[in-house]
Amino acid sequence: MPHRVRIQCRLEEASDGEEELDQLLKSINESQDENMINFIKGGLKIRTSYQIYKECHQVLQMTQDSKNKNEIYHQFEGGVQLGIGAFNLMLSLLPGRILRLLEFIGFSGNRELGLQQLREGASGATLRAILCTFTLLLYHTYVSLILGTGEANLLEAETLLQPYLQKFPKGAIILFYDARIDILKGNFEKAQVTFQECIKAQQEWKQIHHLCYWELMWCYSFQQNWLQAYQYADLLCKESRWSKKALQLHVPVTATVWVPPQSPPQKRSSTMELSRHEDTLCLISSRSSHEPTSAKCWLKSNC
Repeated sequence: MPHRVRIQCRLEEASDGEEELDQLLKSINESQDENMINFIKGGLKIRTSYQIYKECHQVLQMTQDSKNKNEIYHQFEGGVQLGIGAFNLMLSLLPGRILRLLEFIGFSGNRELGLQQLREGASGATLRAILCTFTLLLYHTYVSLILGTGEANLLEAETLLQPYLQKFPKGAIILFYDARIDILKGNFEKAQVTFQECIKAQQEWKQIHHLCYWELMWCYSFQQNWLQAYQYADLLCKESRWSKKALQLHVPVTATVWVPPQSPPQKRSSTMELSRHEDTLCLISSRSSHEPTSAKCWLKSNC
């Protein structure tokens, strides 16, 4: 089979594997189910996609020295780098017990290989370059911090984001990551301005607004600006359906802190009404094993 035709066939296979890549997230969620059968079924569903990427990666390695590298080849290369990188990185984040079970059915999670493939993909000029960049940004600004897998590489995150800031200065996702990096660096005032720009950049995806509200709520909390923190917590509580109990807990906490004793009676009475919900929230949250860690710490010290 001619070299070009073979690459085109593999490119189609890589596209098929790309459509199934998002099922990995579903499989990870199913891994927390006590029913092991569901976990195995979830793993088998995406095994085909993973095998396609592995075969494409082998073809890519065999053709690295080829001199006939056209646009199709580079698009194929970018797709393989995204798939291999994302699979290995996400699988490497799973607990050792789960990862051993996945290795039993043919998976493997090599974090260094995953990061290397994503970095190479992000440095290219293919359609998947920006997806590789977003995956790395998500890892450096959220995943590595939440899972405690290491220090966030903010220098790399800034380097990856800079070209897109110049090319898409009003892009909502670009602005969001820019503000998130500023929060991690302690530049709270700059982050607040950028989050506001992100909110104004588009009106179609309200979920991005909610992400900005969440970050702004904590940003103002770090600065002990409880009035602003309360306003964004209250806004999230009214508009967002995500983590209602955590938000309902944050509203009375911030309201209790920011209202001074010399405030008007009407304001103080409304704050007391909010605070009365704390005992109920403590009771509800103590019966729940799914409350966020930050909320549990607050409950232990205040309930």
